[in-house]
Amino acid sequence: MPLGDSAAPGQTLATQVIGTVADVARGLVAPSWTLGRQKLFISSGKGASAGPGQGISLRVATQNVWCHYLATPTRQLFERRGSGERSGVADDRVNGLRYWKRLDLLARHLASVADVVVVQELFMLRLGPIVISHNVRRFVALMEDLGFPYQSDPNATLPSWAGQNCGVMIFSRFPMVACHAEAFRRTDEIPSSKGFVDVVIEIPAINSGETGMRVRVLGTHFDARSWPAKLSQLWQVADRLSAERLEFTRSECRPWEVAAVGRHTPTIVCGDFNICPQLAGAGGYDDGTAFSTLRGALLAAGLVHAWSASPSRGDASDAADVGAEPTADDEAFPLTEGRATLDHVWISQPSGNGLRLIARDVVAVFESPGHLLASDHLGLVVTVSIGDNAH
Repeated sequence: MPLGDSAAPGQTLATQVIGTVADVARGLVAPSWTLGRQKLFISSGKGASAGPGQGISLRVATQNVWCHYLATPTRQLFERRGSGERSGVADDRVNGLRYWKRLDLLARHLASVADVVVVQELFMLRLGPIVISHNVRRFVALMEDLGFPYQSDPNATLPSWAGQNCGVMIFSRFPMVACHAEAFRRTDEIPSSKGFVDVVIEIPAINSGETGMRVRVLGTHFDARSWPAKLSQLWQVADRLSAERLEFTRSECRPWEVAAVGRHTPTIVCGDFNICPQLAGAGGYDDGTAFSTLRGALLAAGLVHAWSASPSRGDASDAADVGAEPTADDEAFPLTEGRATLDHVWISQPSGNGLRLIARDVVAVFESPGHLLASDHLGLVVTVSIGDNAH
């Protein structure tokens, strides 16, 4: 649903400059390793809980928020017409001058449709001892106010000297048991980083002494253009997902916790893969090889595309009907950027691990007036049921 005037007023260029100057000043008086650090990962906030033997519905959204410090500010947003077709429109009110307005709109809408929010392109920028992070800090504060007290740490992929971090963050209403962030070993988009964040989220039990339900969420962002780079990034993610048992390090877990995941852990993988099923000439960029490779690698790790499964109609006990993947020209894939499906959600196959697909939808956040989209990507949201045998 569209959100508009309820968000904070639009940011001016002066406000953006003041935020950057404040970050520079902070860098001059604080050690570089503390720059931009917030109350991340472990929080005193309270999430919801589940009773013994209860299955719960969990909503997970992914959204590229288009908050890039190094890209040339563009004057093009998109409008959605009555037919659902989108076309570019020139507008002076966008991107560099309106970061905070757009971030406010996105945060408020995502918080209204999801329990776990995965974002891409929420960058921090390091320039030697200085870290520019005011957009991240504002979004973190917004999400905390909106009931998401648990967040991954964006500092984990921040370069040691210069450049942007991977821009991927995960926000949750529920406690994070463990969190691992990793920059890709190869990217052709230096000085920007690309990478992934892998977290274990626990829905606490109502009664003390009982074990809560756990689900794994991995969010990622691949390179935009280079196929060799994207292929390397895919194998790095697939290797982590395919591990029979993977233990998080002590520093990646909350205090007194030992966390491990594996192929039997209920898992959701989502993000901006910059790979689409559409073919060249029909919105895509190749002959379908890239998407076929992506699909095959994640299927080997036990994951299927959320838009290739049939969600049960409100009955959490109905297993998703996982059949053949849609073909490249199948209209089942929602368009998320122009005529392409670059953003995806993959879920564990329903094989007794307690995770079942219930619903799926597209996230469209509009800036009002004008019905301009608040990002150059549409988001996606899925609802899954996690049964009492999830772990």
